[in-house]
Amino acid sequence: MTIHSTDSFDSGKFSLHGSIEFFVSEDGIVHYSAKGPFNEELIVALFSIREDKLAEVYKTYPNWCELVEFQESCLATQALLSKFTIFLQSMKGTHLEPSATAFIIAPEIEGRNIMLGLYPLCYEAADIPFKIFETEAEARSWLAEKTG
Repeated sequence: MTIHSTDSFDSGKFSLHGSIEFFVSEDGIVHYSAKGPFNEELIVALFSIREDKLAEVYKTYPNWCELVEFQESCLATQALLSKFTIFLQSMKGTHLEPSATAFIIAPEIEGRNIMLGLYPLCYEAADIPFKIFETEAEARSWLAEKTG
């Protein structure tokens, strides 16, 4: 299993705030570990390094999905949310969009109450099934229902 990380991305002039690692499991789930808070540069880095990987994932798992678990903080800037929404919308019809995405945001994660209402708007705008859970078991169960 290969782990990919935004930590290896050269963001140039502006530094990344936050870190995201991801890997693809044998069941077609792309697992992300996201440690915030996050800025716009981080989402640019993530989409830059994951595009090639997702094309490969789609070939093996046409109904692939995402499981994102937050560590420490899930806070994100408005600039990140705007850019994230644009990226999600641009993936439609390219096979780079997931069949469904589940976020795991435990109650103790910083910014949870703020972001619970904001992250869903990004996915809603892109028409990608999305839900936030407190535990991995709940998230996996929902993803299994969505990807059948």
